[in-house]
Amino acid sequence: MQNGFDIITTIIVIGVIQGSFLAFIILRTKHGNLKANKYLSLLLLCFAVSLINIPLIRMKLYQHRFYLLNYPLNLTFLFGPFFYLYVRHLTDRSYLLKKNDLWHFLPFSTVFLYFLKFYLSDTAFKTYYVETMILSKHIPAKHYDFIIVIVLAQIHMWLYLWCIHRLLTHHKKQVKQLFSTIDNISLDWLQFFLRTFMVSYIIFLLLSAIIFTDYRNVMYGVLGVIVTVTIFILGYKGLKQPELLFTVESFTPNRSPSSPPELTKNAHEYLKQLDTILLQENLYKNPDLTLVDLANRLSIPRSTLSQIINEAAKMNFYDFINHYRVNAVTELLTNPEYNHLTIVSLAAEAGFASKSSFNRAFKRFTGMTPTEYKNNSSNQ
Repeated sequence: MQNGFDIITTIIVIGVIQGSFLAFIILRTKHGNLKANKYLSLLLLCFAVSLINIPLIRMKLYQHRFYLLNYPLNLTFLFGPFFYLYVRHLTDRSYLLKKNDLWHFLPFSTVFLYFLKFYLSDTAFKTYYVETMILSKHIPAKHYDFIIVIVLAQIHMWLYLWCIHRLLTHHKKQVKQLFSTIDNISLDWLQFFLRTFMVSYIIFLLLSAIIFTDYRNVMYGVLGVIVTVTIFILGYKGLKQPELLFTVESFTPNRSPSSPPELTKNAHEYLKQLDTILLQENLYKNPDLTLVDLANRLSIPRSTLSQIINEAAKMNFYDFINHYRVNAVTELLTNPEYNHLTIVSLAAEAGFASKSSFNRAFKRFTGMTPTEYKNNSSNQ
């Protein structure tokens, strides 16, 4: 057991301070999605508070702060609900809490009540509990309820991670049906964070298997560092996340199970007309072009336009428009008149809003990077 303010303890204390500070800043900020920010703030605060017991244990200060030692296990059951509600409000700013949402907090309440006996017990029992459950090499069989709660906490968190993954996947699928540029609204950073969070939890599960050994304190230290990094990533990225000034559901076409016979029969004719208008008016060069904009230009319902693109072109709106942009760039790359311009400039000319989205789309449709395509064309 470490008995000093070592590097790991220092990192964890920084995590506590950082998480508390970010929670306060995000709660007080007046920009972005205020409802989502509220749950992000609560999540960061839970992360920060759950770390406090680790420095106490590592520095052997737990005798003076018994009341702080057992609550982090309770707070674990709040991570999932707060994270889920943050993403729920972030992807749907019109979402309103319902009575059924209170069920999210039932596991936390149950575990809190179960461990209430610890908080209400005398000092002698608390000392025995801490030394037996946290500091000793082996946990008595009669106290395996501690291990069971830890396992339930992991199952609980994984269920929420799966639900959050589904929310984000559905959100990205929907925005691709509506927008031609999704860099700031696809929430890819949050999906990346989610994967990182999953890896962190896998590490924790592996470390939990060591809980019966002499290295339990190592587990607490590494877990504290993982949570500290989580606070940093989620806090600062969440603080920079702009509000999604639309509700995906309000744009989603009300599609019938089967296409109208006339639309199915003439879908390819409609697609030819659409192709002509896009090329003649260069509509695809507008990086902010949306399904609604194009439907208004064609004077047809957006649900009809969406079905034409999905069924005749076999693409979503995002890929459909980016396909035109990639074709435009390939023509410019092989045109000597544009040799003085950089590839990024050509991408912007074709309607791409960022280098990263351009590179992904170009690779997807050509199978090569822009540089490879240009060099290959020059050699022919």
